[in-house]
Amino acid sequence: MRSQLTILVGLVFSCSALIAGCARERPQATPASAATASAAPTEVRGTPVATISFSITGVALGLGYETGRGTLSYQGQHHPFRMSGLSAIDVGVSSISGWGDVYNLNRLPDFNGTYASVSAEVTLGGGGEVAYLRNQNGIVIKVTSTSQGLRLRLAPEGVKIALES
Repeated sequence: MRSQLTILVGLVFSCSALIAGCARERPQATPASAATASAAPTEVRGTPVATISFSITGVALGLGYETGRGTLSYQGQHHPFRMSGLSAIDVGVSSISGWGDVYNLNRLPDFNGTYASVSAEVTLGGGGEVAYLRNQNGIVIKVTSTSQGLRLRLAPEGVKIALES
């Protein structure tokens, strides 16, 4: 058991060193190259009907778990929600904060569900990302997020979002 723990700790430190080395070698973004555009899904044409803000923390050692809270601003009201998700082949600790625009939301209960990525993520200067997520009800969220920490994630799963009562 002790040798397995030693190997596991060594793997975590090796992955951390690898990621840190890659991060140091990445060229710095310039204002002109700070974002690379990706095509938005066809469902996001037009004006967003709501916005969200959120923060997530994640811890992983083989299997990762992320949990967080946020606020949906819809029709002049603020609705708190919880987020959670699992990922496989995941190592590290991170915190993520972000905001987003919500499209296709006609009924508040349709916001609940499991969201999966529907478009390539875009890397922004300073560790930010833009992604498009869609749930089973056709709700699409354009999410912009920034992260802190060190994380290697190879197989992310969907993110579950549920409005709080």
